[in-house]
Amino acid sequence: MASALIHQTLVELRLLKIGIPYTEIQHMSKAEIDLYLGAYAALEEKQFDDQQAADRSQSARSRTVGRMR
Repeated sequence: MASALIHQTLVELRLLKIGIPYTEIQHMSKAEIDLYLGAYAALEEKQFDDQQAADRSQSARSRTVGRMR
């Protein structure tokens, strides 16, 4: 029972972090919650992948500039 309450609280906190008002969260179905959480996880993953690609690109440019000196 306690673990279900903890899970529910963590889900609510995640939805609040996304920016969904608490009153709206209270009326959401499980399917809607799953949709929001899935879409947000995909967005976070895309941002992470984009940042990694940018970091690799910057690193490659730095190595190239270092060899030119």
